[in-house]
Amino acid sequence: MVVKVSAIVPVYNSENFLEKCLDTLVNQTLLEKELVIVNDGSKDASEQIIQSYMDKYPGMIQYISIPNGGVANARNIALDHACGEYITFCDSDDYFDLDMFEELYNKATSTGADIVVSGHYYEEENGKYSIKGLGNVEAFSHSLQENPEMIFHTNAYSCTKLFSKKMIDEHQLRFKKYRIFEDLLFFYSAMLVANKVEKVDKPFYHYIRRENTSVTGKMNEKFYDLYPVMQDLKELYQGKIDQEYLTYIAIRHAYLRFKMNVGKETLGLKHEYIVNTYAFLDVYDPDWKNNVYFKRRKRDKFIYKTVWYWMLQPYVKELLKR
Repeated sequence: MVVKVSAIVPVYNSENFLEKCLDTLVNQTLLEKELVIVNDGSKDASEQIIQSYMDKYPGMIQYISIPNGGVANARNIALDHACGEYITFCDSDDYFDLDMFEELYNKATSTGADIVVSGHYYEEENGKYSIKGLGNVEAFSHSLQENPEMIFHTNAYSCTKLFSKKMIDEHQLRFKKYRIFEDLLFFYSAMLVANKVEKVDKPFYHYIRRENTSVTGKMNEKFYDLYPVMQDLKELYQGKIDQEYLTYIAIRHAYLRFKMNVGKETLGLKHEYIVNTYAFLDVYDPDWKNNVYFKRRKRDKFIYKTVWYWMLQPYVKELLKR
């Protein structure tokens, strides 16, 4: 059987969520699929759960067990084993709508695109959700060089996308071992070499925000990985698209962390991160405060460039909500 889509699933201590995740993968409407599951040193019952699915769905699952080395390492090992024409990724505590593979694969093969992007659900553990990443379809059906403004209309999540395995292999695309932001570097590296990026304007991926486990949901020193990731992108994109686009990416990801609501115990961390990030931006692009693309979004106002605004903004927002 020709494998059309390989779903790469790193697993680390996911026993409470893994069955729901795997159910939505094995039951995808696209029949020609495989799961490449990498057990990244789990110490809970994850291995037993994976084994039960291998017994129930023989031939569908490649299973690899490794000592704990982080999600980037696990994904890279899976990429070396994946057989599909296209690749997608899934975090083991999230899940997919059952028609995602089929719809994205059909779009990829009918258009010849190296990457297909889609929207996603952003869910709280209490069941409340919002839908993100829809609209602006007219910006796609191009390469990045043909229309760099695609950068404004998609996020860097690897799990909401389909990637050509041929493109990944030809350009030796792999995840660099950062604590976070590894998706950002991988996706924008892939966009740079993709022949075409298409979009299916529907949400399929359910990203679950878990208060106790989400690295990106808390003020964290790992956010400093943004600096070397953006430096890597600057070197990669040098002379290929305008610096203004990269500066926009850096500011956008910084602002996403700036606006986080934090407790008293991490107020100091937040203040320090904002100050250091402004200093980084001053070096990365000395004219970042006048970035043309943030001017379009009216995010270049003076208050957005001050530390006190970002320290107070979440509390003012919460007060207005009440």
